[in-house]
Amino acid sequence: MGSKSIATTQPTLMTHINELKYRSLFILGAFIIGGTIGYLMFTTIVQWLTKPLGASLYYSSPAGSFEFIIKVSAMMAIGFALPVFVYHLASFIRPAVKESFRSSKIFIITVCSTLLALAGAAFGFYLILPSALHFFNGFQVEGLSALISADSYLGLVTNVIVIFMVTFQLPLLLLVVDHISPLKPLSLFKAERWVILGALVVSLLMPFALDITTSLFISLPIIVLYNIAILAVIIRHKLTAKSKQAATVYQDIQISDELVAEYVQQATATQTVENQPAQTRGFAMEFRESHLESISDLRKRIEAERQIRIAQKVAAHNNKPVRVISEIL
Repeated sequence: MGSKSIATTQPTLMTHINELKYRSLFILGAFIIGGTIGYLMFTTIVQWLTKPLGASLYYSSPAGSFEFIIKVSAMMAIGFALPVFVYHLASFIRPAVKESFRSSKIFIITVCSTLLALAGAAFGFYLILPSALHFFNGFQVEGLSALISADSYLGLVTNVIVIFMVTFQLPLLLLVVDHISPLKPLSLFKAERWVILGALVVSLLMPFALDITTSLFISLPIIVLYNIAILAVIIRHKLTAKSKQAATVYQDIQISDELVAEYVQQATATQTVENQPAQTRGFAMEFRESHLESISDLRKRIEAERQIRIAQKVAAHNNKPVRVISEIL
Protein backbone atom coordinates (compact mmCIF):
# COMPACT_ATOMS: atom_id res chain seq x y z
CA MET A 1 0.00 0.00 0.00
CA GLY A 2 2.74 2.44 0.98
CA SER A 3 4.82 1.81 -2.12
CA LYS A 4 1.80 2.30 -4.37
CA SER A 5 0.88 5.62 -2.76
CA ILE A 6 4.46 6.86 -3.06
CA ALA A 7 4.58 5.77 -6.69
CA THR A 8 1.37 7.64 -7.47
CA THR A 9 2.21 10.84 -5.60
CA GLN A 10 5.90 11.14 -6.52
CA PRO A 11 5.33 11.84 -10.25
CA THR A 12 2.78 14.52 -9.34
CA LEU A 13 5.22 16.16 -6.94
CA MET A 14 8.03 16.04 -9.49
CA THR A 15 5.71 17.49 -12.11
CA HIS A 16 4.95 20.46 -9.87
CA ILE A 17 8.64 20.94 -9.09
CA ASN A 18 9.57 20.87 -12.77
CA GLU A 19 6.77 23.31 -13.57
CA LEU A 20 7.98 25.61 -10.79
CA LYS A 21 11.53 25.51 -12.20
CA TYR A 22 10.20 26.19 -15.68
CA ARG A 23 8.19 29.22 -14.57
CA SER A 24 11.02 30.49 -12.35
CA LEU A 25 13.27 30.63 -15.41
CA PHE A 26 10.80 32.96 -17.15
CA ILE A 27 10.63 35.20 -14.07
CA LEU A 28 14.44 35.21 -13.76
CA GLY A 29 14.74 36.07 -17.45
CA ALA A 30 12.35 39.00 -17.08
CA PHE A 31 14.30 40.15 -14.00
CA ILE A 32 17.60 40.09 -15.92
CA ILE A 33 16.10 41.94 -18.88
CA GLY A 34 14.60 44.61 -16.61
CA GLY A 35 17.90 45.01 -14.73
CA THR A 36 19.78 45.40 -18.00
CA ILE A 37 17.36 48.08 -19.18
CA GLY A 38 17.73 49.85 -15.83
CA TYR A 39 21.50 49.83 -16.10
CA LEU A 40 21.53 51.11 -19.70
CA MET A 41 19.00 53.86 -18.89
CA PHE A 42 20.48 54.69 -15.48
CA THR A 43 21.04 58.40 -16.18
CA THR A 44 17.51 58.96 -17.48
CA ILE A 45 15.98 57.06 -14.55
CA VAL A 46 17.98 59.04 -11.96
CA GLN A 47 16.93 62.35 -13.55
CA TRP A 48 13.31 61.21 -13.38
CA LEU A 49 13.62 60.04 -9.76
CA THR A 50 15.27 63.25 -8.53
CA LYS A 51 12.85 65.59 -10.32
CA PRO A 52 10.48 65.92 -7.31
CA LEU A 53 13.48 66.64 -5.05
CA GLY A 54 14.97 69.39 -7.18
CA ALA A 55 18.44 68.90 -5.69
CA SER A 56 21.56 66.79 -6.13
CA LEU A 57 22.18 63.54 -4.31
CA TYR A 58 25.36 62.55 -2.48
CA TYR A 59 27.01 59.36 -1.32
CA SER A 60 29.42 59.04 1.61
CA SER A 61 31.30 55.83 0.81
CA PRO A 62 33.72 54.84 -1.97
CA ALA A 63 31.28 52.25 -3.26
CA GLY A 64 28.26 54.55 -2.90
CA SER A 65 27.89 55.26 -6.61
CA PHE A 66 28.16 51.58 -7.51
CA GLU A 67 25.63 50.58 -4.86
CA PHE A 68 23.22 53.25 -6.07
CA ILE A 69 23.45 51.98 -9.66
CA ILE A 70 22.79 48.42 -8.51
CA LYS A 71 19.78 49.48 -6.44
CA VAL A 72 18.25 51.49 -9.27
CA SER A 73 18.79 48.62 -11.70
CA ALA A 74 17.26 46.18 -9.19
CA MET A 75 14.22 48.41 -8.76
CA MET A 76 13.77 48.52 -12.54
CA ALA A 77 14.22 44.74 -12.73
CA ILE A 78 11.54 44.11 -10.09
CA GLY A 79 9.08 46.43 -11.81
CA PHE A 80 9.72 44.79 -15.19
CA ALA A 81 9.42 41.24 -13.81
CA LEU A 82 6.28 41.91 -11.74
CA PRO A 83 3.71 41.20 -14.53
CA VAL A 84 5.58 38.03 -15.49
CA PHE A 85 5.59 36.95 -11.83
CA VAL A 86 1.83 37.57 -11.47
CA TYR A 87 1.05 35.63 -14.64
CA HIS A 88 3.13 32.58 -13.77
CA LEU A 89 1.99 32.60 -10.15
CA ALA A 90 -1.67 32.57 -11.22
CA SER A 91 -0.93 29.86 -13.80
CA PHE A 92 0.87 27.75 -11.19
CA ILE A 93 -1.97 27.83 -8.65
CA ARG A 94 -4.71 27.42 -11.29
CA PRO A 95 -5.05 23.62 -10.80
CA ALA A 96 -5.81 24.20 -7.11
CA VAL A 97 -8.88 26.32 -7.91
CA LYS A 98 -9.96 24.27 -10.95
CA GLU A 99 -12.46 26.19 -13.09
CA SER A 100 -12.06 29.50 -11.27
CA PHE A 101 -9.08 30.47 -13.40
CA ARG A 102 -8.96 29.93 -17.14
CA SER A 103 -6.13 31.02 -19.43
CA SER A 104 -8.06 34.07 -20.62
CA LYS A 105 -8.85 35.09 -17.03
CA ILE A 106 -5.22 34.72 -16.00
CA PHE A 107 -4.21 37.04 -18.83
CA ILE A 108 -6.89 39.57 -17.81
CA ILE A 109 -5.75 39.38 -14.16
CA THR A 110 -2.15 40.02 -15.23
CA VAL A 111 -3.06 43.02 -17.38
CA CYS A 112 -5.31 44.51 -14.69
CA SER A 113 -2.69 43.96 -11.99
CA THR A 114 -0.05 45.68 -14.12
CA LEU A 115 -2.28 48.66 -14.89
CA LEU A 116 -3.25 49.03 -11.22
CA ALA A 117 0.39 48.81 -10.18
CA LEU A 118 1.35 51.51 -12.68
CA ALA A 119 -1.52 53.70 -11.48
CA GLY A 120 -0.43 53.22 -7.85
CA ALA A 121 3.20 54.00 -8.67
CA ALA A 122 2.20 57.16 -10.54
CA PHE A 123 -0.11 58.24 -7.70
CA GLY A 124 2.62 57.78 -5.09
CA PHE A 125 5.39 59.38 -7.12
CA TYR A 126 3.54 62.39 -8.53
CA LEU A 127 1.24 63.18 -5.61
CA ILE A 128 2.39 61.64 -2.32
CA LEU A 129 6.15 62.11 -2.73
CA PRO A 130 6.02 65.86 -3.60
CA SER A 131 3.62 66.44 -0.71
CA ALA A 132 5.93 64.68 1.75
CA LEU A 133 9.02 66.52 0.45
CA HIS A 134 7.23 69.85 0.67
CA PHE A 135 6.33 69.12 4.29
CA PHE A 136 9.91 68.16 5.21
CA ASN A 137 11.35 71.25 3.47
CA GLY A 138 9.21 73.45 5.70
CA PHE A 139 11.35 72.50 8.72
CA GLN A 140 14.74 73.67 7.45
CA VAL A 141 16.87 75.43 10.03
CA GLU A 142 19.02 78.46 9.27
CA GLY A 143 22.70 77.69 9.14
CA LEU A 144 22.15 74.04 8.20
CA SER A 145 22.34 72.71 4.66
CA ALA A 146 20.68 69.53 3.54
CA LEU A 147 22.94 66.89 2.02
CA ILE A 148 20.49 64.16 1.08
CA SER A 149 22.19 60.83 0.51
CA ALA A 150 21.34 58.77 -2.54
CA ASP A 151 20.48 55.73 -0.41
CA SER A 152 18.04 57.54 1.87
CA TYR A 153 16.24 59.26 -1.00
CA LEU A 154 16.02 56.08 -3.06
CA GLY A 155 14.67 54.27 0.00
CA LEU A 156 11.98 56.92 0.42
CA VAL A 157 10.98 56.79 -3.24
CA THR A 158 10.94 52.99 -3.24
CA ASN A 159 8.76 52.83 -0.12
CA VAL A 160 6.22 55.27 -1.55
CA ILE A 161 6.00 53.53 -4.92
CA VAL A 162 5.83 49.98 -3.54
CA ILE A 163 3.20 50.84 -0.92
CA PHE A 164 0.84 52.31 -3.49
CA MET A 165 1.53 49.62 -6.06
CA VAL A 166 0.32 47.09 -3.47
CA THR A 167 -2.56 49.28 -2.24
CA PHE A 168 -4.00 49.71 -5.73
CA GLN A 169 -4.33 45.92 -6.05
CA LEU A 170 -7.24 45.95 -3.56
CA PRO A 171 -10.11 45.90 -6.12
CA LEU A 172 -8.51 43.11 -8.11
CA LEU A 173 -7.80 41.11 -4.95
CA LEU A 174 -11.44 41.30 -3.81
CA LEU A 175 -12.66 40.30 -7.27
CA VAL A 176 -10.39 37.25 -7.32
CA VAL A 177 -11.56 36.23 -3.84
CA ASP A 178 -15.19 36.77 -4.91
CA HIS A 179 -14.62 34.59 -7.96
CA ILE A 180 -13.26 31.74 -5.83
CA SER A 181 -15.69 32.17 -2.92
CA PRO A 182 -18.56 34.65 -3.57
CA LEU A 183 -18.66 37.62 -1.21
CA LYS A 184 -21.79 39.33 0.05
CA PRO A 185 -21.93 43.03 -0.95
CA LEU A 186 -23.95 43.83 2.18
CA SER A 187 -21.20 42.37 4.37
CA LEU A 188 -18.61 44.39 2.46
CA PHE A 189 -20.61 47.58 3.05
CA LYS A 190 -20.84 46.78 6.76
CA ALA A 191 -17.07 46.30 6.92
CA GLU A 192 -16.42 49.68 5.31
CA ARG A 193 -16.19 51.49 8.66
CA TRP A 194 -13.34 49.18 9.66
CA VAL A 195 -11.67 49.83 6.32
CA ILE A 196 -11.87 53.59 6.95
CA LEU A 197 -10.40 53.16 10.42
CA GLY A 198 -7.66 50.90 9.09
CA ALA A 199 -6.84 53.35 6.28
CA LEU A 200 -6.45 56.19 8.78
CA VAL A 201 -4.25 54.06 11.04
CA VAL A 202 -2.07 52.98 8.11
CA SER A 203 -1.69 56.58 6.92
CA LEU A 204 -0.55 57.67 10.38
CA LEU A 205 1.99 54.86 10.63
CA MET A 206 3.73 55.75 7.37
CA PRO A 207 7.18 57.27 8.04
CA PHE A 208 6.78 59.81 5.22
CA ALA A 209 3.24 60.94 6.20
CA LEU A 210 3.79 63.30 9.13
CA ASP A 211 1.31 65.96 8.01
CA ILE A 212 -2.45 65.77 7.72
CA THR A 213 -2.47 66.43 3.95
CA THR A 214 -0.21 63.49 3.13
CA SER A 215 -2.15 61.27 5.55
CA LEU A 216 -5.40 62.11 3.78
CA PHE A 217 -3.79 61.46 0.40
CA ILE A 218 -2.85 57.99 1.66
CA SER A 219 -6.13 57.06 3.34
CA LEU A 220 -8.54 58.37 0.69
CA PRO A 221 -7.34 56.08 -2.14
CA ILE A 222 -7.74 53.04 0.11
CA ILE A 223 -11.35 53.97 0.90
CA VAL A 224 -12.17 54.84 -2.72
CA LEU A 225 -10.57 51.64 -4.03
CA TYR A 226 -12.52 49.57 -1.51
CA ASN A 227 -15.81 51.09 -2.71
CA ILE A 228 -14.79 50.51 -6.32
CA ALA A 229 -14.14 46.88 -5.39
CA ILE A 230 -17.64 46.60 -3.87
CA LEU A 231 -19.16 48.08 -7.03
CA ALA A 232 -17.17 45.61 -9.17
CA VAL A 233 -18.40 42.71 -7.01
CA ILE A 234 -22.03 43.86 -7.40
CA ILE A 235 -21.64 44.17 -11.18
CA ARG A 236 -20.06 40.73 -11.36
CA HIS A 237 -22.93 39.21 -9.37
CA LYS A 238 -25.47 40.78 -11.74
CA LEU A 239 -23.60 39.50 -14.79
CA THR A 240 -23.42 36.04 -13.22
CA ALA A 241 -27.16 36.11 -12.55
CA LYS A 242 -27.83 37.06 -16.17
CA SER A 243 -25.60 34.22 -17.34
CA LYS A 244 -27.53 31.75 -15.19
CA GLN A 245 -30.81 33.14 -16.55
CA ALA A 246 -29.48 32.75 -20.09
CA ALA A 247 -28.49 29.17 -19.27
CA THR A 248 -32.02 28.51 -18.03
CA VAL A 249 -33.46 29.88 -21.27
CA TYR A 250 -31.05 27.68 -23.21
CA GLN A 251 -32.35 24.65 -21.31
CA ASP A 252 -35.90 25.73 -22.16
CA ILE A 253 -34.87 25.87 -25.81
CA GLN A 254 -33.47 22.37 -25.56
CA ILE A 255 -36.72 21.13 -24.02
CA SER A 256 -38.65 22.91 -26.74
CA ASP A 257 -36.48 21.22 -29.39
CA GLU A 258 -37.41 17.87 -27.90
CA LEU A 259 -41.09 18.77 -28.11
CA VAL A 260 -40.60 19.83 -31.72
CA ALA A 261 -38.88 16.54 -32.51
CA GLU A 262 -41.77 14.65 -30.93
CA TYR A 263 -44.29 16.67 -32.93
CA VAL A 264 -42.32 16.22 -36.15
CA GLN A 265 -42.38 12.47 -35.59
CA GLN A 266 -46.14 12.53 -35.09
CA ALA A 267 -46.70 14.83 -38.04
CA THR A 268 -44.60 12.58 -40.28
CA ALA A 269 -46.56 9.55 -39.13
CA THR A 270 -49.94 11.16 -39.81
CA GLN A 271 -48.69 13.09 -42.89
CA THR A 272 -51.07 15.92 -42.11
CA VAL A 273 -48.58 18.75 -42.03
CA GLU A 274 -46.07 19.74 -44.69
CA ASN A 275 -42.89 21.79 -44.07
CA GLN A 276 -43.86 22.21 -40.44
CA PRO A 277 -40.54 20.99 -38.88
CA ALA A 278 -38.47 23.87 -40.24
CA GLN A 279 -41.11 26.44 -39.39
CA THR A 280 -41.72 25.17 -35.86
CA ARG A 281 -38.06 24.64 -35.08
CA GLY A 282 -37.37 28.16 -36.25
CA PHE A 283 -39.32 29.52 -33.28
CA ALA A 284 -37.06 27.62 -30.88
CA MET A 285 -33.80 28.47 -32.67
CA GLU A 286 -34.58 32.09 -33.53
CA PHE A 287 -33.16 33.61 -30.34
CA ARG A 288 -30.02 31.49 -30.42
CA GLU A 289 -29.22 32.42 -34.02
CA SER A 290 -30.02 36.14 -34.14
CA HIS A 291 -30.02 37.14 -30.42
CA LEU A 292 -32.52 39.87 -31.26
CA GLU A 293 -35.33 38.70 -29.02
CA SER A 294 -35.52 39.41 -25.32
CA ILE A 295 -35.65 36.64 -22.75
CA SER A 296 -39.24 37.39 -21.84
CA ASP A 297 -40.35 37.26 -25.48
CA LEU A 298 -38.52 34.01 -25.95
CA ARG A 299 -40.23 32.49 -22.93
CA LYS A 300 -43.60 33.55 -24.34
CA ARG A 301 -42.77 31.91 -27.65
CA ILE A 302 -41.70 28.70 -25.95
CA GLU A 303 -44.83 28.62 -23.79
CA ALA A 304 -47.04 29.26 -26.81
CA GLU A 305 -45.24 26.51 -28.66
CA ARG A 306 -45.86 24.08 -25.80
CA GLN A 307 -49.56 24.93 -25.79
CA ILE A 308 -49.69 24.22 -29.51
CA ARG A 309 -48.06 20.83 -28.96
CA ILE A 310 -50.64 19.98 -26.30
CA ALA A 311 -53.50 21.03 -28.57
CA GLN A 312 -52.10 18.93 -31.40
CA LYS A 313 -51.81 15.89 -29.13
CA VAL A 314 -55.42 16.33 -28.01
CA ALA A 315 -56.52 16.68 -31.63
CA ALA A 316 -54.59 13.56 -32.63
CA HIS A 317 -56.14 11.67 -29.73
CA ASN A 318 -59.64 12.66 -30.83
CA ASN A 319 -58.81 11.75 -34.47
CA LYS A 320 -59.40 15.32 -35.59
CA PRO A 321 -57.37 16.99 -38.35
CA VAL A 322 -54.40 19.03 -37.16
CA ARG A 323 -54.47 22.69 -38.03
CA VAL A 324 -51.22 24.50 -38.69
CA ILE A 325 -50.83 27.84 -36.91
CA SER A 326 -48.47 29.94 -39.00
CA GLU A 327 -47.98 32.81 -36.61
CA ILE A 328 -47.19 32.78 -32.91
CA LEU A 329 -47.49 36.08 -31.03
